[in-house]
Amino acid sequence: MREAEMEYAATQIRRLPWVDPDNVFVLGTSEGGLAVATTRGRSFKGYIVTAWTCRQDYLTEMQGLWVPMDKPVLAIVYADDPWFPNPWQRGHCGERFGPRKGSRSIVLPGRGHSVAGAPEARSAVLDFLRQHTTRRPDALAPVQR
Repeated sequence: MREAEMEYAATQIRRLPWVDPDNVFVLGTSEGGLAVATTRGRSFKGYIVTAWTCRQDYLTEMQGLWVPMDKPVLAIVYADDPWFPNPWQRGHCGERFGPRKGSRSIVLPGRGHSVAGAPEARSAVLDFLRQHTTRRPDALAPVQR
């Protein structure tokens, strides 16, 4: 269901006149991170998974990283996330990257769940977007209304 919602959102977003359809990314946090990690869709330029470990070993539909291998992924999680107290939930999505190019996994030191307040996480998201955004000659042109 979440994958269908993401695909629908990607289609709708691309219809907006001010959106560059070649540079649409998705970011999910916690349950949203799970949804992003387990999508097989190809609608986004890059995938950002936060506050999710890509591990839920007893439920195969909730584990791993299913994003297509040619798509870059940024994954950010705290080393000690209180939402993942069980051994089978601990780890980070980088353990599931395989030979995926242009991807990065960050394990923040300390305890926490939402990474939004961490300066390193915010900086990493901006760097990821800059690295994977395709520059177009008309990118700085004013939006026509």
